[in-house]
Amino acid sequence: MDFFFFSYEFYHACFLAGAFVFLAAATYGGILLAMPWLERYDCYVVRNIGSHHRGKIPHGAGLVVVAVTIGSLLSAKLFVLFLPQYRFVDPNSTTLSLTFFAVLFFLCLCSFTDDLKPKSVVYRLSLQIFAAIFAVTLIPGEVLLGYAPYALDKIFALLFIVAYANFVNFLDGCDGMCGVQVVAVCLGLVAIGIVAFDTGFNASVGFSALILAATMTGFLLLNWQPAKIFLGDAGSIPAGFLLAVLLLLASSHGYWEVAVILPLYGYCDAGFTLLGRIIRREKFWQPHKQHFFRRAIEQGREPRQVVRATALVNVCLVALALAAIRANGIVYDLVAVAVATLLVAVLLWWMTRTRNAVRARQGRARQG
Repeated sequence: MDFFFFSYEFYHACFLAGAFVFLAAATYGGILLAMPWLERYDCYVVRNIGSHHRGKIPHGAGLVVVAVTIGSLLSAKLFVLFLPQYRFVDPNSTTLSLTFFAVLFFLCLCSFTDDLKPKSVVYRLSLQIFAAIFAVTLIPGEVLLGYAPYALDKIFALLFIVAYANFVNFLDGCDGMCGVQVVAVCLGLVAIGIVAFDTGFNASVGFSALILAATMTGFLLLNWQPAKIFLGDAGSIPAGFLLAVLLLLASSHGYWEVAVILPLYGYCDAGFTLLGRIIRREKFWQPHKQHFFRRAIEQGREPRQVVRATALVNVCLVALALAAIRANGIVYDLVAVAVATLLVAVLLWWMTRTRNAVRARQGRARQG
């Protein structure tokens, strides 16, 4: 009789759960050890018009997050190469290639120099585009599934990586926002591979997503309101870069609806904000408070409240992506995308309607 408790799947699940907890704890401990060093070298968040935090808060936790992430992926690659009978990950996948490790390390170091002394936007974007070119060459297949010429497919992938990495960077200024967003999308990618019974997807995308989710969870424990530390560019840019590549890999595997639904909040918030600033002929590359989540905080919402609302919507997006995969049909995919768009639209509407809500609550408090 075959008992589940003695099955390979059970032990595999226990191994992954244990690895998640271990990596989250290692990242948490590593950041605690790094904080005195960061404070000694004055690695504090630079306040600007887009800031909501008060006091001197260190940044640079991304150094630990990136180090643990790269170390974990490299260890998994070596483990499988020397013990091929335990093939829980594909050592030849994009995010486990030595070139990709070098790209992440390069981004982390260059971004950390920006944390120490802010550089021009041209300098930062040039380095990011340079790194994205290498990453795009490592992505197999076509992310647009053959519906566009090959050259346009690669250009789209490059622009997507740079844009999404910068959006994750924008989130880092709000307590808990960056960690919640990245962890939600990563765990959604892990769940997709499990529900679809796609071992190839799990070995190439799901495992890397699980590693990033674990390290960002360790960071999130210290970044929850009131934040004790922030990622800084050294962590937010590489984390967004890696997550963008994972989403593109999901699309190249045929799960285009997943790549659309899971990060839909990010697309809409960043996209509408950027479009509005361009239409108004503003300098959209400069710090500002026009992102929807920032406007909600400016108008009276607590950061914790905004992050929880965003997290709830992200959970719904993961559920919709899973439902679309299980239904397995273009009509169901389109319905899931439409419902996800509606949910995000409601969230953005809620964020822009906070001024009236706060005023009404303050008025009732005065009357009482």
